[in-house]
This record gives sequence, C-alpha cells and structure tokens, in this order.
Amino acid sequence: MQLDLSDHGVFVFLYWFIIISYCRWYLSIQSKEATLLILSGLALEFVYWGAATVFFEMTGKKPDFQNFIFDHWKLPTMMIGFGLFILCCQHPFHSRFVNYLAASSFGVYLIHYQPGIYRTWTDWFPLKEAYMLAHPIPDGALIILTVFSVCLVLDLIRQTLFRVTIDQHSGKWFEKIYSRIEAKVSGARRARHSRISSTVEEGQ
Repeated sequence: MQLDLSDHGVFVFLYWFIIISYCRWYLSIQSKEATLLILSGLALEFVYWGAATVFFEMTGKKPDFQNFIFDHWKLPTMMIGFGLFILCCQHPFHSRFVNYLAASSFGVYLIHYQPGIYRTWTDWFPLKEAYMLAHPIPDGALIILTVFSVCLVLDLIRQTLFRVTIDQHSGKWFEKIYSRIEAKVSGARRARHSRISSTVEEGQ
C-alpha cells in the first residue's frame, strides 16, 4: 500500500513533519530505546531483504519486492532514522572542521547540479555503468567522493574570493542599489506631484 506517498510528492514531507512534531512534543525516548529502534529497523530490513531475495531466486518473480521496504517513509527505515535522530539530539557533537565542511554542502549541491558541470561529471563518471562494474559499491563511493571533493574545492575558492571582495563590505552593494532606486522613485513622485499641482493651479 503506497498510501498516496511517493518520493516525488509533498505528502512525504507532511507525513514526516507531523510524526517528528509528535515525537518532539509528546514522546520521551531514551538512548537505549533509540538504539533498540535502530537495531530493530535494521533487523526487519535484513530479514525482509533476505526473504525477498530467496523468493526471487526460487521463483524468478517480483524482483521489485527486494527494494520495496527501503523507501525512507517505510516503517523499518523510519525506525532507524528516528533512532539516529534521537541519539544525535541526546549526544551533541561539535567540530569546527565538520561545521566548515557543512557550510559548503549547499554550495556543493548547487555546483554539481549546474547544467555544464552536471553534464561534465556524468560524462566522465557514468553512474549507470558503475552498477555493472566488478565492485559497484566502492566504485560508486569513489565517484561520489571525487565529485564532492572537486565541488567542495570550487566552493572554498568562491568563499575565499567573497571574503576578500563582497564580504569586506557586507550589504554595501545592496545599499547603493537601493539608494539609487529610492532616489529615482522619490524623484518620480516629486515630478508627478509637481505636475498635479501645476494642473490644479492652471484650472483655478
């Protein structure tokens, strides 16, 4: 049962948001319970995957059943996700290096999806062909790390350029543009008001 949920629908977001809100407001889950959630979710996924694989090997039918339970809004995956979420909230971790990399993550996302760069790295590292290699998991991980590292370097260069140029006078360009627009708008208002006043005086 899909319950009208899919990876491409907004309802998954609403579904998760409601459940997370309920968890934050009303549930008090300890570290042991969170660990049990994670282990239970992993066990369910492993048992399901094993059973679905054996079924496919014996019958040759329903190959999609092997992946059915692994969507991020399915119960076992949610159990793992909530368990990790709770453990991370209860055991805060601070690292300047991690924060530095995290600050560039959005930049990496934007850079690697830029049409020209996206075509370049997908031509150099065709992911569909990586699935057919002898070692698809390490090869895929290497592709991901390579693309991330190159985009990270590009974003760090951008940050450095911004730090010595635009960020030196934060908001200065905006203030200049806004001042010019405001001056033009004020001038237009004064001119219009002057024309209206002249018309009124001529009418009198």
